[in-house]
Amino acid sequence: MKRKPAIILLSVLVVFFAVVLFLFISSLLSQQWEMEQHTEELTKLVEKTMSDRAKAEKLAAELSVKEEKYKKKLEKLNALLRVLQEEEEAVVERQLAAEPHMPDAKEVEQFAANPIPELVAMLQASINASDHLRTSALIAALKSKNEESVDYLIGCASKPESNTKKYYYLLILAFLKDARALPVFQDAMVPGESGVVRDAAATGLMSIPDVSSLPLLLRTLKTETDKNIKMKIVTALGLIGDSRAVEPLKTVSIDEENNTIGSFALTALVRIADPSTVDFFAETARNSTNADRRLIAVIGLKSIGNIKAKAVLKEIAQTKGPIAREAGKALDELSSGLKAGGEPEGEDK
Repeated sequence: MKRKPAIILLSVLVVFFAVVLFLFISSLLSQQWEMEQHTEELTKLVEKTMSDRAKAEKLAAELSVKEEKYKKKLEKLNALLRVLQEEEEAVVERQLAAEPHMPDAKEVEQFAANPIPELVAMLQASINASDHLRTSALIAALKSKNEESVDYLIGCASKPESNTKKYYYLLILAFLKDARALPVFQDAMVPGESGVVRDAAATGLMSIPDVSSLPLLLRTLKTETDKNIKMKIVTALGLIGDSRAVEPLKTVSIDEENNTIGSFALTALVRIADPSTVDFFAETARNSTNADRRLIAVIGLKSIGNIKAKAVLKEIAQTKGPIAREAGKALDELSSGLKAGGEPEGEDK
């Protein structure tokens, strides 16, 4: 009986140490589990960091590609701006030919010795062959006897042997740019004429921008479906520079927003530079999804250059990207007293 308390005490001690050992092992296992959890979280964090880094590198590469594309677009639009700043004759020359060519004076003199009908026939052949240098020399030869050449071509265009012949007569008259041919071009723009004839007539009206053609061009613009003719019409309206063309050109610019005609119409509005278009250019520069249109709109604001236009340019310049940089450049030029063409800025309107 005396051993029983000792046994009970021993049992209690055993149970106590067992509980302590259990708690100790449980604590170790809990710490191990927590360490495993922290290790897993740390692993996920490292993986996420590496993934984010890869995404950042990919995004940087994509931004670099986009920046390069924007640079190319800027170069293209700066070239467009230079064209807009040139004299009307230079603008039309670029529209009529792929690139300027200076004919050799001796060759021109030799060609001029030929009768006008032969010169016209040779010129048709050179246009067909896309021989720009020979074409330039033949045009210069015809210009050397301009009055006779124009009279002859007007007569031929009035009674052509075919639509193809009439097309070439009108195109050559367009190259000569003599105002006496205006009625011939205007008459050839009627809906009943063939597409090729109307195309050459549109080229002529573009080569001789005259306000007398304005009503005809505005009427035709509403119904024209041929893209080439429509582009020449909007270009002619821009070169004429009459404010009556502003609203029709705005309409075309919006309706044809996602194609070349829309950009041509917007460029024509830049050429006219009417103060009433500031809001239109501002809306386009801010919200258009087409980067080319936004940049052309910035050029338009710059060409107007009044207080309201400068306020919009300042707002755009405070954003980010190529368009903001172009707006900043435009502001710098305007604040130095120079408009897009390098002429002294006029009074703000």
